[in-house]
Amino acid sequence: MQKAWIDHTIWTRSYIVSVMSNRPDAKDVLDRLLQNQQDIGNLIKPYYGEEAGNKLSELLREQIQIAGKIVAAAKTGNQADLKSLDADWHRNADDIAKFLSAANPNWPFKTTQDMFYTHLQLITELGNIEIDGVLGSSYVEEFLDHSRFSPFPQVQYTERPDVVSAALLEGRVAIIVDGTPMVLLAPVTLWMLLQSAEDYYQRYIAGTWIRWIRYLFVFISLLLPSVYVAITTFHPEMIPPKLLMTIAASREIVPFPALIEAFIMEISFEALREAAVRIPKSIGQAVSIIGALIIGTAAVQAGIVSAAMVIIVSFTGIASFIIPHFDLGLSIRLLRFPIMIFAGLFGLFGIICGLLLIYIHLINLRSFGMPYLAPMTPLIIGDLKDTYVRAPWWYLRKRPSTAGKNKIRQGSKKIQETEREEDGD
Repeated sequence: MQKAWIDHTIWTRSYIVSVMSNRPDAKDVLDRLLQNQQDIGNLIKPYYGEEAGNKLSELLREQIQIAGKIVAAAKTGNQADLKSLDADWHRNADDIAKFLSAANPNWPFKTTQDMFYTHLQLITELGNIEIDGVLGSSYVEEFLDHSRFSPFPQVQYTERPDVVSAALLEGRVAIIVDGTPMVLLAPVTLWMLLQSAEDYYQRYIAGTWIRWIRYLFVFISLLLPSVYVAITTFHPEMIPPKLLMTIAASREIVPFPALIEAFIMEISFEALREAAVRIPKSIGQAVSIIGALIIGTAAVQAGIVSAAMVIIVSFTGIASFIIPHFDLGLSIRLLRFPIMIFAGLFGLFGIICGLLLIYIHLINLRSFGMPYLAPMTPLIIGDLKDTYVRAPWWYLRKRPSTAGKNKIRQGSKKIQETEREEDGD
């Protein structure tokens, strides 16, 4: 069965390539793909009988034939045929879901139907991409974003097979793009992007502690320069007197206000970071040392920036490297600048307003229908055991509720029956 489904993937791809490239072998490839559906039906006959095997083959062949017509209609741009064929496609998915749920009581109809609908939605969205070439998975990622002007990533990418396998076990979808090692995972939440595979490869106590450190430094990366600007500009009474005198002495010869000073340092740090990426690795470390030590020290001695601001920006830069997902880290770095502007104009009140705007955006953001802040908003108490903490494996008996309807991850049959009764399944 595994080989049959691998063949299904290979021949499906070959057929799409042949049709879109006007190759003469398109009909032969389609015949081979349809034969593959017959092979899948034959494989279940020893377990479910001759009639069931033939019925499954018929349904799968119909699905492939409709898909072939959809590809042809999409190529010619016939929207009327596309709409009609899409309705037939979903009807066929309902028939397959009914067949599978009747054959196996562990496959509820609604669960199977949702899986097929998600599958068809992804195929449709991928098929609607009209571009002359896809040179990397990031091309596809931008087309799949439902909130295209959001700074936050709505698809997770990885090149680690273990991360892809874990996502599939959670009921998510993996999208593999030819010619690139990066795999796209959808849907995704903010907490998934803040988790690392290493959290699960060590004991849960250490994994929980590291996760807390990571969450703390996300806030530091986002807010530390803004808090410094707000306090030194509007709320100096919040600083202990001795520390205030030290900061005031270091800023005495600086000609710029704290906001401009923070902008100068942050932009300089971003330039050094980009330079370190572009130059050869053999001299990248030397450039980092020169930028951090020599240029920073010279800027302080020249009175362009204060020593306290150099420390704040350096600590913020270190904090930004702790975020596991690069796109999320980049989003945090970009949002740092508008929050600094709010802090420079309105103080701590401005920071609170900026955070409220970000929070409002996040609670309205969806990744393929999944709330971006789940399981915090909406609150799903059962899923918090793998969000704020990394619970031990023997306690993670369920999959995330937002990922799929098949919630049972592990446990004896008695435990699984108890879980189903509790959930009302």
